Amino acid sequence: MQAAYTDAYYTKTVYVGTVTAAGASVVNSGNRLAPVPWTAALSIEYYLPGFDVVEPYFRVDYQYSASQIGQTPIQDANNAGHDTAIPNVPDTKNLSLRAGIRRGSLNLSVFTNNALNSLPPITISDDKVGSSLIYERSWQPRTIGLTATYRF
Repeated sequence: MQAAYTDAYYTKTVYVGTVTAAGASVVNSGNRLAPVPWTAALSIEYYLPGFDVVEPYFRVDYQYSASQIGQTPIQDANNAGHDTAIPNVPDTKNLSLRAGIRRGSLNLSVFTNNALNSLPPITISDDKVGSSLIYERSWQPRTIGLTATYRF
């Protein structure tokens, strides 16, 4: 299991040009560098005992990220070049499953990545300030497959 907490934010306001121009800040003190504070990952692999010829196993991988807190510089309306169309990043959950057998150098398994078909935006950005084109990146959709590997 892994868990991480990030409390990264700007401690100073940064201006473009001079301080006298109203709204000329590009970063305000308190804007977030990493808007998601908590992330966690859990992996469990279990081997079934008692088999002579093959070694059956199951694996579960789970990832979690908390929802966004605070604003990034581009979301802050007090900054020049802000974009109010950029929404907050929601909490995310991703579950992957695998079951297989090993026999010597051979490993056969079936898997499901993103078993819950969770497709929340992980990152959200635009191509330029004021553009109506917003890019949201997410995990790949639920994927089911078969893997065969042989180690020489």
